[in-house]
Amino acid sequence: MKSLIWAVALVLAGCTVTPRRFVHDDISPAGCGYCVTSSANDGFDLEVFLKQYSFTSAPDVPIRNARKCFDSVATALSSRAAKLMVPLTKSDVSTTISQNPTDGYFSAYATGRVRFVTAPGSAHSQ
Repeated sequence: MKSLIWAVALVLAGCTVTPRRFVHDDISPAGCGYCVTSSANDGFDLEVFLKQYSFTSAPDVPIRNARKCFDSVATALSSRAAKLMVPLTKSDVSTTISQNPTDGYFSAYATGRVRFVTAPGSAHSQ
């Protein structure tokens, strides 16, 4: 019985659960959730969470996919707001990542400010 309890505890410890504050809907890619933390007329702060399995312990692919998820969700949310967003650069999005060694899943977070174009015809207005 003790070994069964330990086995269940290890399985539960190995689970990577998407935090509740993240939304999963038709604009978020599979395994990705998002949260708008603040919004204003000039843009919004966005955080995305990506849960991804990797056979290796290298975080490169999950980080790249979290950035892609961020860009995809930012574009979709800007479109929903009928606004044109300022193109994102690599420095606009920060990422953090951790790996659960028990199950091999990465938890990647990408956060940043999505700014809307403020002057007509200028995609680089801030």
